[in-house]
Amino acid sequence: MSTNGPATLLFLQSGNQALSVHARIHIQDDTHERWPEPMFDVEFVADAHPFHGTLTQMFTASELTFLRHNIARLTEPDVIGGGIAFGGEGMVQFDLSFKAQVVGQPDRWIVDAALAPSDDPPVLRWRLVDQPPFLNGLIGAIDDLLGST
Repeated sequence: MSTNGPATLLFLQSGNQALSVHARIHIQDDTHERWPEPMFDVEFVADAHPFHGTLTQMFTASELTFLRHNIARLTEPDVIGGGIAFGGEGMVQFDLSFKAQVVGQPDRWIVDAALAPSDDPPVLRWRLVDQPPFLNGLIGAIDDLLGST
């Protein structure tokens, strides 16, 4: 990944609804004091009729590492569902939960997602069905992003 190009961390789509999360290293100019750790611009892109928009938030490498650790816990063999919350406390809040789909294609998930611009109630909620498992891909994308610093 180049330092300017965004990396896709997550892309979910069902019918005419889509949710994607992209991240890139935040390029800091020389006019500001240096941060003690790398920062990342994370974009949450929502396409859910009639709403389409992007929320952007800066996160530290530590926050992304914490997210990665929480996702990794959900990949244990005995876990058949779960969820993560990311952000909040005045920042963009992104909640994601999943469970095994009972009907339809085997080994697919039902995913519930919610997105809020801050500590407000969610402005968007999705239920996306028939989603392939994505946790390992999300972990790999976060690893690649953190490794690019």
